[in-house]
Amino acid sequence: MYAARIQLVKSVIIPALESGKYVIGDRHDLSTVAYQGAGRGLDMNVINSLRKNILGDFKPDLTLILDLPPEIGLARARKRGEYDRFELEDISFFNRIRNSFLENAQKDPQNIKVIDASLDLEAVTKNIENVLKDFLGV
Repeated sequence: MYAARIQLVKSVIIPALESGKYVIGDRHDLSTVAYQGAGRGLDMNVINSLRKNILGDFKPDLTLILDLPPEIGLARARKRGEYDRFELEDISFFNRIRNSFLENAQKDPQNIKVIDASLDLEAVTKNIENVLKDFLGV
């Protein structure tokens, strides 16, 4: 995971930032912490060592966590079709992941914002817009 993360950072994200562009991604390091660390139970000392050695202090300026209870997320996924390999996991897997994201948001409320994704699409969109406007100062 971290090989892919650093490749993306070095080949796409940093050059875009250096040219004055905004970069929006759908996953980054916090996903690795949540899925592999909390979800899969990999040793957090190993993950933190990899994070430090590979990414250093590089992190997103803003992270949005679209939060909802796993049961709602799985029900939405079922509407799309068959579950993928992640969606076949036990509900406790998803609860550990969710808790990890929320704990990290509590540790860094300045840079990590939680959006209630259990609301309807219009409300979620509006909440995201408000967070982005506040972040950008517009």
